[in-house]
Amino acid sequence: MGMQGGWRWCQRCYCLAFSAYGDGVCGEGVPHDFGASGEYFVSTGEVPEGTQPGWRWCCRCQNFCYGGVGVGTWCPAGGPHDYTGSGDYAVPLDTVPPSAQEGWRWCRTCLCLAYAGDDGGRCVSGSRHDFGLSGAYAVPTAMPPPEPRPSVTVSTNSGMLLVTGEEFTPNGAVNVRYHNGSKTLDMSTRANEIGRISHSTGYRRTEGNCILFVRDEATGHQAIGTAGSSVPDGFPPEPVPIDPGTELGEPDPRYE
Repeated sequence: MGMQGGWRWCQRCYCLAFSAYGDGVCGEGVPHDFGASGEYFVSTGEVPEGTQPGWRWCCRCQNFCYGGVGVGTWCPAGGPHDYTGSGDYAVPLDTVPPSAQEGWRWCRTCLCLAYAGDDGGRCVSGSRHDFGLSGAYAVPTAMPPPEPRPSVTVSTNSGMLLVTGEEFTPNGAVNVRYHNGSKTLDMSTRANEIGRISHSTGYRRTEGNCILFVRDEATGHQAIGTAGSSVPDGFPPEPVPIDPGTELGEPDPRYE
């Protein structure tokens, strides 16, 4: 999941705004005041489960706005919001992920995401934000830890081809696909209680490079390794070339 930091809460208008390009424009016509804010993070480029897509960044006021209803007419910088250069953002809706702050709402007047705690802040319209049609949003206050990805190592020892790996789903099913040229062979194994695998099989030498695609069946995550010129026992054999002189329709000289 891609997460973008640099978002702050303005203690004047209570809106969430991007701070990397300066202080922007607050609903009171002055720069946002981020002095009391910590850093917030929003999802970009992906729509994680439990989030609502359609959110945008206004390059004029720097506010975080819901673009699913257009650009509106209440940008603090005057006129409609401008989403030029914005990424595609998503925000947790009706769920509170770990390290996220709840209490955020969407204002249907200015289209911005604002913190509804305390007095709810003031909208650029001159009155309080209107949260009447809003769902319950939450905004992460810390970057989530990276999602673990499986990794594998391939080796040969004592006549065996050995595939070891980690960061798979504990006790989960794992598929090991051997690929060489146009031929493949799928074999199954399982991770242990701490997410490690150890899969071994006899092997033989062949031409070309044997690539392994090791897939965690529970998550779909995949690790890639190489066995070089080794392929496992049971791998489809190389086709046997036919002597052109004995192809179907050609006379066998032994019977002439």
